[in-house]
Amino acid sequence: MGKLKDLTGLKFGRLTVIERAGSKNGFATWRCKCDCGNIHIVSGVCLTSGASKSCGCLQREITQKRATTHGKSHTKLYYIWRGIKCRCFNVNDAFFIDYGGRGISIYPEWIDNFQAFYDYVSTLENFGKEGCSLDRINNNGNYEPNNLRWANASEQQRNSRQNRFVNFNGDEVTVVEAAEKSGISESVLRS
Repeated sequence: MGKLKDLTGLKFGRLTVIERAGSKNGFATWRCKCDCGNIHIVSGVCLTSGASKSCGCLQREITQKRATTHGKSHTKLYYIWRGIKCRCFNVNDAFFIDYGGRGISIYPEWIDNFQAFYDYVSTLENFGKEGCSLDRINNNGNYEPNNLRWANASEQQRNSRQNRFVNFNGDEVTVVEAAEKSGISESVLRS
């Protein structure tokens, strides 16, 4: 058996060797102080081979980083994004027929990347404004850049496929808009 190398004062990863702690299973052990402040006893073989780099805090940090992607999984916008994906891709979704069934999809970069979706829609006018929700400008178009806006209920209603359009002074407008512009009630115009 060779001469024991003194590791006192040496640093291995986050571990600084304080002193010899004894031996275990025929291997020298060392008392180390981790950068996080914990004291940890490690075999010299694990230190010199690089198998031990911390008291365990490094692995916990790596695991935490893997588990935390964007930190917005419980936000309203995250649920909106998930709903869009369900309507566009899940044939069992009650609204699939009106979305994915009509060929409506989501911008490829946003399908598996909520953060990219968030980064775009959070820059649109009226983001976070009370009473506004995400709306496709072209109701037959995809969920994609330049086809999304934050709109109030009235704006969204006017953008519905259920709307009836009429000619008003040469412009094609919804019945609701024609009623507003003419001063005639919507029910009278519809009949």
